[in-house]
Amino acid sequence: MHYACRHPEKISGMILVSSSPADKRGQNAFDEALSWKIQQTSGKVSQNIRKLSSLKDFQGLNTSEIESAYKALFSLYMSNPEFTGKLNLRLDPSSARSGFAISQKMSWVVPGFNLLEKLTTQLKRIPTLIVHGLEDVIPPWASEDIAWAIANSKLVTLENCGHFPHIEAPEEFLQNVNSFLDEYCI
Repeated sequence: MHYACRHPEKISGMILVSSSPADKRGQNAFDEALSWKIQQTSGKVSQNIRKLSSLKDFQGLNTSEIESAYKALFSLYMSNPEFTGKLNLRLDPSSARSGFAISQKMSWVVPGFNLLEKLTTQLKRIPTLIVHGLEDVIPPWASEDIAWAIANSKLVTLENCGHFPHIEAPEEFLQNVNSFLDEYCI
């Protein structure tokens, strides 16, 4: 969304899947929901997730440990944790460490972060499909806010689906994506 707001002339259409919230309120709600889910974990899942809590701890992990840690975390994003077996996480440790460091500095930690106004002014004519699983840790209203901000958008919510609709509801996900692409000849 950031790139599209900065360069709308380069965008002919967008498909947003399980998008991060576009404002601080949504990010706070996501953080609270994820923190609550993390507190409910125990055993091996909890141990693996803790490995993702600091860059210092993360830097000592090997490829297998990184994959296990992310699968444990992503299991909290899914409607059914068994779907994590379908995740293909072939991570290079160096790239994973860089990504981890970057994620610690994401824009939503900026006080007053709000992308909604830019979405309204910069992307109002861009055809946009927004796909959101109703059991995602990102609250559905965060995607509703994005859909409201982008006038030419369509929001699709998927039941019994979390953060990974292409894994948790692949047929319904592909049907919606293909319909959108057909409609807008993208």
